[in-house]
Amino acid sequence: MLKLTKVREKLVVFLFKVYYISTILELKLIGHNTMAHWKYSGFTLMELLVTLAVLAILVAIAVPSMSGVLERRKVHGAGEKLFADLMFAKTEAIKRNQTVRVSFIGSGTTWCYGMAIDTSCDCTASDCTIDGVLKVTDQDDFPGVSVKAGSSFVGGSTSFTPLRGAANAGNLQFSVPIGAELGVVVSAFGRVRMCSTDFNFDACP
Repeated sequence: MLKLTKVREKLVVFLFKVYYISTILELKLIGHNTMAHWKYSGFTLMELLVTLAVLAILVAIAVPSMSGVLERRKVHGAGEKLFADLMFAKTEAIKRNQTVRVSFIGSGTTWCYGMAIDTSCDCTASDCTIDGVLKVTDQDDFPGVSVKAGSSFVGGSTSFTPLRGAANAGNLQFSVPIGAELGVVVSAFGRVRMCSTDFNFDACP
């Protein structure tokens, strides 16, 4: 962020130098041939350079802001996907009258989770399936999104039971380089909720 600020400062200084030089040149041109200046009306060199300078400054300010918006959308998408998958696992456990386990592997930028009926899985096609459908999500689905090492599901799992969808409690939190975080919490009663002070949810445990 500091580097971007310095780049913008240098850009502004450069553009004002260009503006200053172009103004002097135009004044000389006007003084040299006033009649020619008024004969051919339209955009002057100074006006064009000022417009370009303002546009360049606006772009320099907007690019980092847009990058932050995209990062927040990524981490929010990862959290929503995990929330939906855990709700699916809970529903399947009750419907099938069987335990559905969601296994979590890895942390940082290398992570994955998958679900299977009454058994753990290692994110491979042969293990993490329900009715022959692969149920795996990993870092390739959300590039740039990391799993916080302190999440209680890291290297573990949560199992939803047929009895009202009860589960072993825990949470998993996603983050992105700009600092935004979003987590998903599972209670012992099987309640699934999202948590984050960055997205107007309750704070994570």
